Amino acid sequence: MAGALAIVCGGRYKYHCSFVSKYLLLHHTSTTTSSSYKIDFLKLQPNHYSKSTSELNRPTTSPATTKMKTTTSLALLASVLSTAQAQYLSLIAARSASPIHLSPITASGQRLWIGRNTVSYCPESVEELDACPPGNTTTFAGGNGSLGMGTVVPGGQQVYIEPACGAVQFTQAHSAAQPQGAIQDGWNYSPGSSFGYLSWKNGLLACPATDGGAGYEVFAAVDGVVFADTCLGFNALASNVSEAGAWQYT
Repeated sequence: MAGALAIVCGGRYKYHCSFVSKYLLLHHTSTTTSSSYKIDFLKLQPNHYSKSTSELNRPTTSPATTKMKTTTSLALLASVLSTAQAQYLSLIAARSASPIHLSPITASGQRLWIGRNTVSYCPESVEELDACPPGNTTTFAGGNGSLGMGTVVPGGQQVYIEPACGAVQFTQAHSAAQPQGAIQDGWNYSPGSSFGYLSWKNGLLACPATDGGAGYEVFAAVDGVVFADTCLGFNALASNVSEAGAWQYT
């Protein structure tokens, strides 16, 4: 008898539920041994995400051996659920009477910018499930010590600071590669009533692009790095957002 899969969607994790439910319903199979899995996103709480996949999806009957597709699907579920515990933020720059004031901070070319469009990617296999995030806005995750990009791609994308010049960059999807001496810590998110602040310990700057493109590149005020007079110090205003902005940023 085929195994049963029940998924209850809704609440703040509706995107994650949508992606997982479409994937699991497409791939769920089982052996002739009866098994039943129930994934209730309405009842999941943030502190549940430290539990194993088997604890989140405990069979209602005796454990059964499942085919490889089901195992893979549940592994994907664990990966997607791990992104739901993140604190997602969107950022805008604040520097009165300047060209960057109240402009969004965006991801492009594995760097952060002010005055450029977000560049992202979602694989065709996810598009076919109609499960890609919008991809046209930049979001961030964390902000307490370290900072990540607000993405769904398994493994995430880590924000780091290039130690030689202070450029704020992020890792390529599926890779943890960073330059030697890269700085990951020093970030601090302070919530507020209408908006919060995301800061780096020595401050942030926006410097005019030097690659021939528009906008300003985001830098951190790393000790020993001298910045041009055209660079502008700024505050990063943070707003909470409920969902990741992209599958991955490029």
